[in-house]
Amino acid sequence: SEYSSKLVIYSGTHTELFSQFFQTPNLTRIALNGSAKYCAVMILETVSGQLCSKLSIYDTGLQDPVYTQNFAGLLALDMKYCGDGGLVIIFDRTAVRLNAKHEIVWQIDFGGLAAYATSPDGTVGLLLDGTEGIGSTLKVCGAEGELWSAQIPGQAKGLSVREGGAAYLAGGQVK
Repeated sequence: SEYSSKLVIYSGTHTELFSQFFQTPNLTRIALNGSAKYCAVMILETVSGQLCSKLSIYDTGLQDPVYTQNFAGLLALDMKYCGDGGLVIIFDRTAVRLNAKHEIVWQIDFGGLAAYATSPDGTVGLLLDGTEGIGSTLKVCGAEGELWSAQIPGQAKGLSVREGGAAYLAGGQVK
């Protein structure tokens, strides 16, 4: 069969664990969970003339995906597995968290995204663009959803998160 892309996952001893052929060259993101049991693949497609990011999660012991989900009108910026087996996906206008059973636990929609950060423990930080003179909004999320948020005066950038906490750069200082 004809294909444009091939994904191959190797073990630490350089033996092939999994391979999959794709008919599209538009694989935009790949994430492998800690045990290498699951591989998440994001493909950029057009459906009825609209941009669509298609998530497929593969059990590396099987050929067919165990989960698929279309995210219409969204462009995936990042995708990472968390230590608890959940998956975080950052899109251009929303962030999504799936649990280890591939169920969507939370979804946070936003307008403009100035910065984002994820940590291995599953903490997600979203630094959202504010309007002129008002500043930005920082949202910090965990496995079950939003943990806390704060208004940040002025322009902030350079976000880092860990264990429910966050640090960012504003006015030349880390806060």
